[in-house]
Amino acid sequence: MKIAHIHSYTYSTFISKSNLFFVHDKFENIIIILGGKGENKLLKKENEFYYVPSKRNLNKIIEICKNVDVVVLYNLDRAKSYIANRLQLNVKIIWRFFGMELYGKMPEYVYSDLSIKLIKKEQKKKNKGKNIWNKRIRTVLSKIKWRTDFNNEIKKAISRIDFFLGLSKTEYIFLKEYWSDLPTFMQIPFSTIKTKELENKVKSNNIIIGNNRSPYNNIIDILELIEKCENKDKYSFNMMFNYGSNNIYTNEVREKALKIKNIKVIENFIPFDEYQKFYMSIDALVLNGYRQMAMRAIFESLSSGVKVYLNKKNVILQWLKEEGFLIFSIEDFSNDMKTENLGLLKTQAKHNAIQFENFRKKYNVEDFQEEIMELVD
Repeated sequence: MKIAHIHSYTYSTFISKSNLFFVHDKFENIIIILGGKGENKLLKKENEFYYVPSKRNLNKIIEICKNVDVVVLYNLDRAKSYIANRLQLNVKIIWRFFGMELYGKMPEYVYSDLSIKLIKKEQKKKNKGKNIWNKRIRTVLSKIKWRTDFNNEIKKAISRIDFFLGLSKTEYIFLKEYWSDLPTFMQIPFSTIKTKELENKVKSNNIIIGNNRSPYNNIIDILELIEKCENKDKYSFNMMFNYGSNNIYTNEVREKALKIKNIKVIENFIPFDEYQKFYMSIDALVLNGYRQMAMRAIFESLSSGVKVYLNKKNVILQWLKEEGFLIFSIEDFSNDMKTENLGLLKTQAKHNAIQFENFRKKYNVEDFQEEIMELVD
């Protein structure tokens, strides 16, 4: 079976996700990366190809994909939609859902009131002095050059794609309420994440808040809760702020965090082995996102005896509870901070560790690869 994987250089950290399909005696994999000029240093291996996303190069990729059995699109953007809409129906297309493709189209759902207030300040700055006619002219020139409207391309691609490779069937059902024509759901496996040994884990009062600089974290609300709590000095808060854009929003969030005692703003990446050790030294993870995000951090927490707090608006909270995990809400976080209960009991940590092992076995790589084989059969 020949499989073409199409990635964007912008999300190069996700290129390793193709490894789920690497079974040497069954699959022949081609890695294609779309990026800007000068960003091809990443590619040094056989069967890896780099293209600047010009019209000519997209047509080259389409010709390559016509000769494979399966195409996997990692994040559905304009260029990948253009490719999908020009492949024959005998080529199966899998869309590896990232999140922003759909959640980015529902800002009224994913941002808190405080986040929206800061986002509007950022937008006001960006729009100041902008010439609306320049934008319209660029749109017209793009339609002439590509002979298509990319907004329509994305809509058509969602209908053309065969499978939606997602994290959660519960989330998929939620999104179907907004996009009724989503492709058939396919479950991502989780057996590559290992359960940790928890015997030596001790209470530390170290807490992680947020996952990155994106407004999706609604971290400004968490800072407000911490600021108002009388017991805040009893904890060490680590605000994860190590990737994403820097702008008015991030500057105001950073400034607010630095004014609160015991909050450390982590701006640099943590190497993976240190990252895993870091989670073993943490009592709680607090994520105020209203959408699916930071799933690696959540899974590291569940397997490391860390208490996970999610927002009730986030469908992932519902899903993880359905899977048998002990998961807590932001309201619980506010109360637990006051009562000095930020952390799992040993029995709770053991429960989540056992449940995570069951979870890994339930959604395993072997079953996933067999499902891929059956696509062509």
